[in-house]
This record gives sequence, C-alpha cells and structure tokens, in this order.
Amino acid sequence: MQAVAELFVRDEGQLGFYQAELARLTDSGWSPTIPPLYVTVTNFRLILVPQTRKPYPPASIPSNYITRVWHISDAHRDGIALSLRTGHELFMFTHWQQSVGLERDLKSMLIMPVSHRFSHTLAQRDISRLIRFVERI
Repeated sequence: MQAVAELFVRDEGQLGFYQAELARLTDSGWSPTIPPLYVTVTNFRLILVPQTRKPYPPASIPSNYITRVWHISDAHRDGIALSLRTGHELFMFTHWQQSVGLERDLKSMLIMPVSHRFSHTLAQRDISRLIRFVERI
C-alpha cells in the first residue's frame, strides 16, 4: 500500500487514521462490506483506501463536499455517517473505541478553513467507484 502521507499536498496534515467498513442499511439491518478500509482524515480531506492485496487508488473526498457528519450504531458496532454535497450518504462502522475519534476528527476537518492552495475537487469517479463497489456486494 502506498503511504497516504505521500499524497498530501503542501500544508496538509493528518488528523487521524482509522480502520472502517462501509455499510448499507438493508431490511435485516446494517450490512458491512468487504474489504475494510483504511480511513485517513486530514485537515483538507477524507482519504479512503481499500485493505486489499491488489493496490487500488484511494478515494479522496475534500472537506467542502462533506455537508454533515453524525454518529450511527447498532447492537454490535459503532460508526459514523456522512452526507455529501452530491446527495450521497456514506455509512462506516469502526471499532467501538475508534468511532468517537473518527467523528471528532471529521467534524474538526469541517470547521477548519481550507487553504487557498488546496484546489482539489471531488472526483466523481472516486464516489462512483465506491458506490459501484458497495452495490456489487
């Protein structure tokens, strides 16, 4: 796996690193996806990298595309949900201890001023790739 820090732009810094599973709500409850993800929160964006042997390019979601972050849970897991400016929602479950930190770091990222040097736009293909991946499961 390529070190995520190698993708950072000038003045970008890591707020937190987590492991999570994307999930979707079905008639029988939350259904996690495979593979799990490495989740890196920076002061500029959210970076998602699948935990696979075959390397995949990371999905990058700039902070200005995230409109809302909130806590989710079921009887066995804790996690967070994200609303995106594109109208999509992402649901991620983490270990109990990590969900509080992930939610805190994401909310911190959202209130930080975005540097004028960071002009990364949301690659629709990144979101589409995540959606196609979840739909195949």
